[in-house]
Amino acid sequence: MEQPKDTGNLTKVFIAPYDRLLDPKLLLDDDRVVWAKRHVVRGEKKKSVVALVRGEVPEKLHVLGNGYRRVHKYIEQPIQCYNCSRWNHKAWSCRYEVCCRFCGKNHNSSECGKKI
Repeated sequence: MEQPKDTGNLTKVFIAPYDRLLDPKLLLDDDRVVWAKRHVVRGEKKKSVVALVRGEVPEKLHVLGNGYRRVHKYIEQPIQCYNCSRWNHKAWSCRYEVCCRFCGKNHNSSECGKKI
């Protein structure tokens, strides 16, 4: 299911716990939910769903046959470059010099002797 293009009054939310056997599309029975997808981390399906809700974010949503589930605003992890250690871009598009994220010197973090 593709994420809707117009996200003007929509909020991305995180719904958990959500049984792995349940289809996230069950959430679409609620008029406030316009998109829902299983939360996947490194290829592993988690016991949670990411969704877009219209209007005010509810504390809970009812899942048909499975009761109420908690809803939280989804907070994206900031993107950090593995080349220069700066924020909001990735190494493949980096135009800065190499900078270690551990010591700040001009070598790759994987080569640093001062790793935490």
